[in-house]
Amino acid sequence: MAQFLPFVVIGLSVGSIYGLAATGLVLTYKTSGIFNFAYGALASVSVFVFYELHDVQGWPWPLAGALCVFVVGPVMGYLLELLARQLAAADRTLQIGAMVGLIVWIVSITGLMFSSTSGTFPAFLPTSTATPGTRSVRSVQSRTTANAVFQRWGSRPHCSGVAVVSKFIGNH
Repeated sequence: MAQFLPFVVIGLSVGSIYGLAATGLVLTYKTSGIFNFAYGALASVSVFVFYELHDVQGWPWPLAGALCVFVVGPVMGYLLELLARQLAAADRTLQIGAMVGLIVWIVSITGLMFSSTSGTFPAFLPTSTATPGTRSVRSVQSRTTANAVFQRWGSRPHCSGVAVVSKFIGNH
C-alpha cells in the first residue's frame, strides 16, 4: 500500500486542479449559456500580467496578485460577458467557433507581448515537504487539494457537470 501513496497524493493534486477548471467551465456555461473553451487562455493572461508586474517591474507579489485577481480578472470577465451576449442568439457551432477563435487570439496577443519572456521562475510560495510515514508530500500539493475540497463544499450540489453536458447534448 505504501508504494501507491505517492501516486494517490499526486493524483489528488492533479485531480483537484482539473476539478477546479471543470467547475469554472460549468459556472461559465450556467451563467452565459456558452461553453468557454478559452477559460485557460484567459487565466494565462493573468499569469502573464502577474509575471510582468512581479518579476519584471518588481512589484510585491501580494499587490501584483491582488491586481490580477481584482482588476484583470473582472475586466476580462466583463469583456467575455459582452462577447457572450452577442453570441447568445447564435448557432451553437458559431459559439464554439468563436470561443476557439478567442483562444487563438489570446495566445497570439500574449505571444507578441511576452515573446521575450523565458527562463526559470522562482517559487514565491513555500516549497516545504511533509513526510507522513515514508513518503514525501509537497506543501503545494496539500494546498491545492485543500483548496479544491473547499471550493467543492462551497458550490451548489445540484449543479453537476454531467447535467450541463447532457443539457448541451440534448439541445443539439
